[in-house]
Amino acid sequence: MRFVSVCSASVFVLVAACAGAPPEEAAKTGAPAAQEPPAAAPAPPEDSKDLVQNASYWANLYTQDPSNTEAALQYAENLRKLGSAKKAHSVLVDAISRAPGSASLRSEYGKTLLVLGRTEEAVVVLEQAAKLAPNDWKIQSATGIALDQSGDHSGARLYYEAALALDPNNATVLNNYGLSRALGGDLVEAEVFLRRAVETGDATPQMRQNLALVIGLQGKFDEAERMARADLPPEIAENNVAYLREILTQPDPWRDLMDVEKKVREQN
Repeated sequence: MRFVSVCSASVFVLVAACAGAPPEEAAKTGAPAAQEPPAAAPAPPEDSKDLVQNASYWANLYTQDPSNTEAALQYAENLRKLGSAKKAHSVLVDAISRAPGSASLRSEYGKTLLVLGRTEEAVVVLEQAAKLAPNDWKIQSATGIALDQSGDHSGARLYYEAALALDPNNATVLNNYGLSRALGGDLVEAEVFLRRAVETGDATPQMRQNLALVIGLQGKFDEAERMARADLPPEIAENNVAYLREILTQPDPWRDLMDVEKKVREQN
């Protein structure tokens, strides 16, 4: 599939996080219980991108005290990002049984269910979390993502709009809302929101590639290629634009694009 070089161009930012280590690593992060209480433990790594290190830290606190909601939440999140969604699921089921009113735990549980392919369950759980935390844009946006994956794009928009009401210039929400519009077949509106995301100053290369994709799908290949070149080697940018041209010559180009969307999501 030649368009894979855009990586998760058509995959939502929250869902497309790639595993930073093999799933087996996450299973080894549990540490023996320390003698000191949780308050005496070292501070968590600051802005660390080392998921294994983070998971090990939170696993230690969770092992000491499984009722520590924050430890369970952070441990499960790092497990999910490491590729150990099944282990994260186990941690979250136990944590939610101890703190059923925690919107954060339910939100993380919903994200984990999405990774496990249990989309319908994820929608239910995330909608519950959204009701518990109506002022949390992250949870509102995550619920939109789940609904998009279920195929309910109109329902998803309500949650993205709620998230944008809370944080109007949030690049992540604007990006996800733009992709939702694209998945619903509205490329013009998709471009509007994706441009807003890119113009915030907080856009990632992935977001710029999302915009390039949507621009290219409207036949504006020169602009799409210029934007793709900003983050990709010239030959890859050219190949991606050539692939878009090829898709648009097919009898049902939108179905072809959705096939790409499905395959890329599965890879991530």
